[in-house]
Amino acid sequence: YGEETSVVIVGDGPMKSELEAEVVSLGIEDFVTFTGRVSHDRVADLMASAKVFCRPSLTEGLPLTTLEAMASGCPPVVTPVAGVPEIVEDGTTGKLVSVNDVEDVAQALASLLKNSAERSAISDAAREFVVGTYDWESRAERVLQVYQETID
Repeated sequence: YGEETSVVIVGDGPMKSELEAEVVSLGIEDFVTFTGRVSHDRVADLMASAKVFCRPSLTEGLPLTTLEAMASGCPPVVTPVAGVPEIVEDGTTGKLVSVNDVEDVAQALASLLKNSAERSAISDAAREFVVGTYDWESRAERVLQVYQETID
């Protein structure tokens, strides 16, 4: 946390140009990298190398990127929209932050970056939750159950 901290922004969303301009205006180009769209295997590598994952969405379904981060042992800082509270328990498997609250996001990120014990505990709990809840066998059983209910 501090000057050695860097930010990697993955994807090509509609705000990319605006964000790039903001980075330049703040003079922080040396600390922020925009990857653009990346392949799935590259996402896994990025998640594995990250200390914290942040996705302060305004809307969401069941966010696969958050599940990928958690499975990688990367503690998520996310907003409690749509399906997010089903997978992230605030302070246990991640940090829930208020929608449109930049200060709340900044405090949650700073807390995790400063406190390696907290970051480690959340990382472990997040990974354990995803591996235990979303393994292929249990997912396949759920799909079969839906098919069976549909047939009956």
